[in-house]
Amino acid sequence: MLDRTSPTPLWAQIESDLRAKLLRGDFDEAFPTEPDLMSTYQVSRSTVRQAVASLERSGLIQRRRGIGTRVTERPLVDSMARIYSLAGWITSTGLTERSVVPISEVTVLPGEASEQLGLKPSSECVHIMRVRYAGDEPIAIDRSWLPRHLGEILLGEDLTSGSLYDLLGNQGVVATASTEQIRPVDPDPDDRAILDLPAEQMAFRIQRTVHANTTPVEYRISIIRGDRYTLTASWGTPSPELAGGIDDFASTDRLLDADST
Repeated sequence: MLDRTSPTPLWAQIESDLRAKLLRGDFDEAFPTEPDLMSTYQVSRSTVRQAVASLERSGLIQRRRGIGTRVTERPLVDSMARIYSLAGWITSTGLTERSVVPISEVTVLPGEASEQLGLKPSSECVHIMRVRYAGDEPIAIDRSWLPRHLGEILLGEDLTSGSLYDLLGNQGVVATASTEQIRPVDPDPDDRAILDLPAEQMAFRIQRTVHANTTPVEYRISIIRGDRYTLTASWGTPSPELAGGIDDFASTDRLLDADST
């Protein structure tokens, strides 16, 4: 189960395995105890605690003294370390990814999009709206504007699954960079209804401009359910003794692990 020759620390391998099982619903009834995990993975208590602490920082579980560990409502977790593909990201959780496409048309660029794409406001573009699903649950609304000569590539494609970037990449247009602004929003009533978002829940608004080398190729606004989506960021390498006791650290790519040596 664990690759003890891998440069990836054992705690990180365990965390990845537990995350996949958790998102599949394997632990909906009960999350394993520390002794259970130590026995399953044949590692030390400190290694188990590092893995479990990472899951807790991601919001996937909650630990309460005297009560134990319970699984929270399962959010989808994404990393900010790359240009994300919502399609690949949903599929990686083991859920079925699909989209409903209410809008796919040639239209006139709105002012904000024209500025981001470096085009005149009167320019024509392709506007694509997709409602993204993870399994049977609506997760996000994507509204994309692309220069017409690029967007028309997509109009003849099946947009009900997969990534727009993969489709563009098949035509030699490869997304190489993006600029994103992320903030919480109270969605308007129409978007809230589309997402079936409870009245008390907020959403993320992600505004993105994507480039292929130096050329802007897409301006996108995504509204993503705040109760089903978690963004994570990683930086630095905390000391291993901090991993089990401090809950405010972001998850890290590497952590010293006595069992990996």
